Amino acid sequence: MIINEYNDTSLPKVVLLHGMGMDGRTMRLVTEGMSREYCLIIPDLTGQGRDTGTYESTLAEAEALTVYLLERGYTDVELLMGVSLGANVGMTMLAFPEVHYRTAVFEGAPMYEGSKFVAPMMKEAFYLLRAHMLRRPKDKLQAGMMKILGNAPDPRVDEAVGAFIDAFRNISKETIFNVCDEVGDYPFYPIEPAVQDRVFLEFGSKDMNCGQVPNIKRHYPYVHV
Repeated sequence: MIINEYNDTSLPKVVLLHGMGMDGRTMRLVTEGMSREYCLIIPDLTGQGRDTGTYESTLAEAEALTVYLLERGYTDVELLMGVSLGANVGMTMLAFPEVHYRTAVFEGAPMYEGSKFVAPMMKEAFYLLRAHMLRRPKDKLQAGMMKILGNAPDPRVDEAVGAFIDAFRNISKETIFNVCDEVGDYPFYPIEPAVQDRVFLEFGSKDMNCGQVPNIKRHYPYVHV
């Protein structure tokens, strides 16, 4: 894992966690406006972005990030925010009481339990996507993705798309498979009710993961969805 910090470390802390196949650059670009008010802590999760290791589990990522925060004396974090895989890592971080998170916001958390089809389906989809990205020139991939996004005029969007392509091309088969295996059977670590009450889960109307909300609420009844 490679952890980046931006802005004055005396400012309130915000931890931003990217999704699978992305990296810290994508989160940095879409939250650029926050840098004036907060110290941003944005990792490249293991096996993704600039990190060349192999992703093992949300627990390993959560432990590494918690140790980092404690070593830096960051025991009070204003906001913990994660997208997709980053949401699962962030939720696992909440199981460590040594760091206080004032608010946690997670988008599209893929928290399945005992699913027999999610992991195989995701492995095939993501591995085929990676193979497709490796075959096609980056400029054509980027142009196609920007067209899907409506050719947004903001140059940060174009840069974020380029960062996503770079990151997804570099992710290994082992990392993809390890992520997918755990998504299909997320281990739902115990989280104190008072901590759950500071968690906000968000799902898009077409997000397949929103079907897991009843089970998530069964494990974490005090989170807000």
